[in-house]
Amino acid sequence: YKKKVFTEHNTFNRRRKYKVFRLIDSFFYIFYSKIICISRGTKTALEEWLIGERPKAKLEIIYNGVDFSAFDRKKNNFENLKQKFLNGNEIIIGMVGSFTKQKNQKFLIEVIEKLPKNFILKFAGEGESLNCVKRYTEDIGVKDRVEFCGLIKDIPSFYNQLDIYVHSAHWEGFGLTVVEAIASGLPVLASNVSGLKELIEPTYLFQNKDKDNLINLINNIFIKDDFINIEKSYEISKKRFDIYVMTEKYESIYKLIWKMTEQNIKKDVLLSTIGGYFVAALNFVVNLILIRHLSAELYGLFSYIVNQSRRIFRFLDFSFVELILISKKRDLKLSELTESFILHSIVRLLIVLIGG
Repeated sequence: YKKKVFTEHNTFNRRRKYKVFRLIDSFFYIFYSKIICISRGTKTALEEWLIGERPKAKLEIIYNGVDFSAFDRKKNNFENLKQKFLNGNEIIIGMVGSFTKQKNQKFLIEVIEKLPKNFILKFAGEGESLNCVKRYTEDIGVKDRVEFCGLIKDIPSFYNQLDIYVHSAHWEGFGLTVVEAIASGLPVLASNVSGLKELIEPTYLFQNKDKDNLINLINNIFIKDDFINIEKSYEISKKRFDIYVMTEKYESIYKLIWKMTEQNIKKDVLLSTIGGYFVAALNFVVNLILIRHLSAELYGLFSYIVNQSRRIFRFLDFSFVELILISKKRDLKLSELTESFILHSIVRLLIVLIGG
């Protein structure tokens, strides 16, 4: 059968609200050759969700990849950013993500309210909570400081408009946009949750319910000279999350599965050959026994029933009811027919299990 590889993308989904899906997932995940988790957090969450060691043994971690060459980090000059802050110029904070409860955009709006008025917030994305978030900016009086850019086709150009990237999600499987922002040369801050905390150093993480915590980190970017190292963040991320690194790891998994498949094919052929000879010999012996128990005419009828039933059934060659009918016509003992039925069924079982 076809080998299947499945990728788990998040630390949480709607199925995990209901215990019945735990059993269903645990069953179906057995049939995958490998299950790729896009972060350590994703793997840990899935291990806790699945039942039994068999599906858990299939889990592998391969981080999502970003094409770093698609982003121009030269346009984001960190020294110029510090000068803009000192001069009181406009500082643009941005976030990319769908408008859902998971992404927690309201939190950033509450933070922008507390920051000086030269701080502007830009969102890229759409979603079910977009209108609610827009109304919230009006309710707290920051409508003119928050820009909703909608779906952006040219994401690199959006990052080039920003001075700081902040990701405030409640949970993430990985956080691809965080890596994209790093690839764009931006200082990046993110909420301290599973998935995101694997992407950047602990110094740049904030509690996503603590507004003052995030405000202090934003101020540290400008106040502390050694707080953030853009070049270091870029180089570390490129080594871990470049799309070519991801591609190589997936290729290794596929090659491993193919190697295992080849070994299994050779094993199956060998077993099938040995099993075929064994079943043929056993079938010959059983047929000799049947001939001794049955007359030539009845044995012919018996063989006909067996051969015809093979076209219909893979395991039970004939029904016991048919044998009873034959016994009544030929005045044979029921014990003799029962013995024949059992013996031949054992042979067919061995054919299915060993020889196919």
